[in-house]
Amino acid sequence: MRVVIDTNIIISSRITVYPKDEYADCYVQAKEIMKDIDPDDAPFLALAMKTKVDGIWSEDKGFQQQNHIRVYTTKELSGII
Repeated sequence: MRVVIDTNIIISSRITVYPKDEYADCYVQAKEIMKDIDPDDAPFLALAMKTKVDGIWSEDKGFQQQNHIRVYTTKELSGII
């Protein structure tokens, strides 16, 4: 079987694997940051904050409205990779 993987599947699996109590402190902060933008994105922001990644790869305009974690678009990353 050959499939194309939606990035949400990959990211969601990472959040599931990462114990929630390990990023609970960041989750509270992320919920506050994203409350008026897109609360459903708070877990992704929390995980990015906790794991100290270089950024989030997303086309989601909601992430662009926060300034705590750098957000890369596909176009930006294609110039880096």
